[in-house]
Amino acid sequence: MDDLFGVTNNKQFARNFAELAKLNIEELLKGGKTITQLKQELAEENDPREPLIELAQRIQNQLGYLRRALGVQTRGVRGGPRRHDEAEKRATEATRERQQEGHHGTSDREEGKPAPERQTQIEQTLVEAGLSEGTAKELAAKTVDEGLKYTFAEADIESPAFFSVKPRGGAIIITLNTNHPAYSNLVAVLEKQTETDDITACRESLKTTLEGLKLLLMAWARYEDEQPDGPRRSRVQESRTDWGIIARRFLERDEKS
Repeated sequence: MDDLFGVTNNKQFARNFAELAKLNIEELLKGGKTITQLKQELAEENDPREPLIELAQRIQNQLGYLRRALGVQTRGVRGGPRRHDEAEKRATEATRERQQEGHHGTSDREEGKPAPERQTQIEQTLVEAGLSEGTAKELAAKTVDEGLKYTFAEADIESPAFFSVKPRGGAIIITLNTNHPAYSNLVAVLEKQTETDDITACRESLKTTLEGLKLLLMAWARYEDEQPDGPRRSRVQESRTDWGIIARRFLERDEKS
């Protein structure tokens, strides 16, 4: 093992492993090269780091995951859980109106359950999403006590989706995927600017956010464009229309106020 890690005679340093720390493995894998191909190249060059490349990549991946998970758990610790109270209240009011009009969702079935049971279900789902137990407990209690229909969580989701939707305890939990580019280009940018008075930085962030929003819309447009003519294409177009109707109801409350 000393030879493998390049441990010095005085046992104070591991040369081969230290060299790996300086390597940008993602850069080496650009162009579609795999770890196996990279290891083969190093082996042909008699590079002593070859057996450690895969181990180093796994460590880097795990560190990245742990940093993101820690960020999710500690986000909003100062000053309590980060909230979108006004938006959630407006969406709840719009949802109540739709319920009165006869529109019902899966989550509505659990609204009649006892408050403690609902709070527990919401809390468990938030913990599963990556929130700390304390933050999840406080957020779940607020959701139930204030009668909110929606609550947000953030997690590093292994999915190409920007967010997930889970009905729990009579509420709808929206988990934003912090590993999706839309998060860093929209949510994270806007949240950062709510905490700064730097006008120049705000302008740049708004430009980035606007670009991100346009890219999301263009991604949908391309998705719709790639659908084959026939029933599937029609269903996608109908989904866009249906979502637009509900989005209008949620957003037009500014005009009423």
